[in-house]
Amino acid sequence: MAQNRFPAARHGVAAVPPGVVRQVDIELFAGAGGLSLGLQQAGMRTEHLFELDPYCCQTLRANGAQNGGQILGRVEEVDVRLVEWSRFEHGVALVSGGAPCQPFSLGGKHLASRDGRNLFPEVHRAIRALKPAIVVLENVQGLTTDLVQLAVFGKINEH
Repeated sequence: MAQNRFPAARHGVAAVPPGVVRQVDIELFAGAGGLSLGLQQAGMRTEHLFELDPYCCQTLRANGAQNGGQILGRVEEVDVRLVEWSRFEHGVALVSGGAPCQPFSLGGKHLASRDGRNLFPEVHRAIRALKPAIVVLENVQGLTTDLVQLAVFGKINEH
């Protein structure tokens, strides 16, 4: 396993002192858990994995630590549009994830924010509500175009 490059004890397996509430790490659109595993190897610890696809959730659960696997955290099989972020009253240190890529894929219709599958507004909603210290997002090359950055990330940078 890779050496932990992040010295903050709240991200590793180090014990939290009594009376101290540890902020949580969450992942949106967890898929089969690849990003979560990579973040774990970097010293993060994702406690809540949000995913709507039942097959992905089945994979996450099958590979969960409680079943002898390496995926940490609780799988929440839910549409992120329905999540009330206020339930994380003690704060969130990390929001990670990979929103559906089809609206931004260079191989698709290039509808970006006009595509009904665009869930970046939900990423924006989560970031605004949770105010995490760290945000890690992954997606496709089409997300790097100037117009898409303005449409998607301009909203995030405003706040």
